[in-house]
Amino acid sequence: MKEEFERKIISKYRSMFPSEEIMSDETKSCLFWGFECGDGWETLLENLFEEISKANPPSEFKIAQIKSKFGGLRFYVDYDNEQIREIIRKYEDLSYNTCEYCGVSPATQTRGWITTLCKECYAKKESAH
Repeated sequence: MKEEFERKIISKYRSMFPSEEIMSDETKSCLFWGFECGDGWETLLENLFEEISKANPPSEFKIAQIKSKFGGLRFYVDYDNEQIREIIRKYEDLSYNTCEYCGVSPATQTRGWITTLCKECYAKKESAH
């Protein structure tokens, strides 16, 4: 994911992230590697963060990791509650129909390294091999 987008989200929702020291040390945080997913999910993540913010998360709430796994968004947190878990599930589910590269919907999962892509991005990926 673009570093510029990551900085924007971290700045806007600073209280949801661990300290910068922890995030900059790979032995302390998975966020050392940034948001490990494609740019196509930027809108999903923006909406996810906005909904979590409106849900008034507990003060201990922290983002632990954001990544793509088996073609879907994985959003790991510490100190959540049922309302936040429902919001996260909603956006993880939406990711399975949203192209991870460009954000177009509908998209489907590809074989091999499982990724959720639209037809155009899938064709580009296949032609690059």
